Amino acid sequence: MCESVLNNNNSDEIIPKHRAVGKTNSHHIKAIFEKESKLDINSLAAEVRAKLLTDTTLPYKPRTDTAFICKFLRVKKYNVDATVKGISQYYNHIHRNIRIVEGIKPAEYSEPFDSHTLVTLKHRLNGSSVIYGRIKNWNTKHFGLRDLQCAGLFYIEELLKDNENQVNGLSAIFDMGGLGFSHLRQFNAYEVKNSIQMLLDGLPTRIAGVHAINVPTLFWPIHKVIMKLLPEKIRNRIFIHDNLESLHKVVSPEILPESLGGHLEDSEAIDEHLIGSLIKSNPIYDSYWNGESFNRPRRLSRKRSSLMIS
Repeated sequence: MCESVLNNNNSDEIIPKHRAVGKTNSHHIKAIFEKESKLDINSLAAEVRAKLLTDTTLPYKPRTDTAFICKFLRVKKYNVDATVKGISQYYNHIHRNIRIVEGIKPAEYSEPFDSHTLVTLKHRLNGSSVIYGRIKNWNTKHFGLRDLQCAGLFYIEELLKDNENQVNGLSAIFDMGGLGFSHLRQFNAYEVKNSIQMLLDGLPTRIAGVHAINVPTLFWPIHKVIMKLLPEKIRNRIFIHDNLESLHKVVSPEILPESLGGHLEDSEAIDEHLIGSLIKSNPIYDSYWNGESFNRPRRLSRKRSSLMIS
């Protein structure tokens, strides 16, 4: 698997690094690099970097390393201005949620990982990694919605280190069985809206598809609110399945665990390696979440400040 990393000899270059995250298609990765070579993605990243360094409206001193910029370039289809806007939105969302994200580390959110409430599958779905959520494993006495959101944020950030996920997006499967009032009490309009805005406008990711199974009647009012907040393009990628047969029509049981009617045991289907990588990556996230860019806010224009608190 190819990952965007900085070449120690030249910070403007990207070099491929192999990384085991799901089942990949080497021909597809090769095609990505060939396309980016023709586009000269390093030059595009340099254009974005120059614009960021002169943008006084950003709430924080931005990261300008090539690997970070290229995540946004790929999701914005290599459009420089759209990429600059995407990075600006990313930092605006960080600013709004700084009390949540500042100083967080994966090891502090081990319960969502250890309980397997959120995991990733080893095998890809149409080239994208798959996040698998199981509501029945979520004990609200041990951790709340915000803990789950932070765990999900770590998963997404980690998976987006992978080039193929940057291009193809991420998929998700949620088994809603076991949803109860203790879970519903965790949700409120602000948290739902804020999470959706962060996912759609803040993070450099595409939503390839979201599949839900065993959805109880209790969840439908929340589902209705969520759908109203989503653009039509994303609404068309959300699928509620009445049964496993319906799910298997779009997701092969060959990549699914037995809990989803698949052919694999949990140990064969779930990527435990990624969970371990997250926990071991604390020093990386120490730098990432507590780095210079977050600790040195820039002076904002009055117009920009009023937009961010609205």
